[in-house]
Amino acid sequence: MTKTTAKSRKSKPVHIPVWGLVVMLLVAVALWIGSLFAVEFFPYDWFSLHVGDSLESRNFVGTAMNLSGVLVSALAFAGLIYNVYLQRMQLRAALEEAKAGESARLQEKIEERWFLLLKRLPEIEVSREHHSLYLHGAVIRLRSAISDAKQTDPPTFLDAEFFRNCLLGWSKWSDFSPSLVETFGGLGELWMRSDANEQGFLDDSLAAFVTETQLQHATVEAVAKGNTSALRVIRHSSLLNIFVENETRELVETTIDEVLSALETCA
Repeated sequence: MTKTTAKSRKSKPVHIPVWGLVVMLLVAVALWIGSLFAVEFFPYDWFSLHVGDSLESRNFVGTAMNLSGVLVSALAFAGLIYNVYLQRMQLRAALEEAKAGESARLQEKIEERWFLLLKRLPEIEVSREHHSLYLHGAVIRLRSAISDAKQTDPPTFLDAEFFRNCLLGWSKWSDFSPSLVETFGGLGELWMRSDANEQGFLDDSLAAFVTETQLQHATVEAVAKGNTSALRVIRHSSLLNIFVENETRELVETTIDEVLSALETCA
């Protein structure tokens, strides 16, 4: 899959236009041929010009009317400008190709790190005994605490300590699963470094490794520990759509958005 995505990111070949140079050459040739006929068949009588038939007279008129030399010089200068333009296009194409190659290598490293983190998830044990940690109960408690905080005078400042105390008031650090939120935080950092197309691929693989219990515990722990990277990947991936019921999902998403906004304001 990595090879396929990297291959799809290869830059498209840049076709440098050559029609401009061809047109300039055709115009130069046409003017050169036209000047020969102009000297021979120019209607001098129309302009009351009296030119003799001698070679010297014709040579004088030909030299006076020989615009092709000036035009060809101008076209030569235009050709120089066009050459500079071609070199600029080639340099731009080389820079875009180098940028695309660097982006592909970076994305391959992101995917490699992503799957290493995903492989850690099955090894992380999540406690099933502490029902107070389940997502729905935690969200209800958070909503209630946030509502009460906004009604105080002055309103309570919503920061990482506020959310931590809110959740630790009915749970303990020992209830949390070791390295669970850290793993989700690492996934979140990689998620934010990827573009929209790559995020779709990462999202598909994420849903194949995460369990419902892990999602619930990771969300609660991310709020308690103030891990915004973990909250972002939970919020913007399809995990909530997969594991959270429709009646509860909107409340969970709204709560996560409010927590993220408060934590980012404090940062």
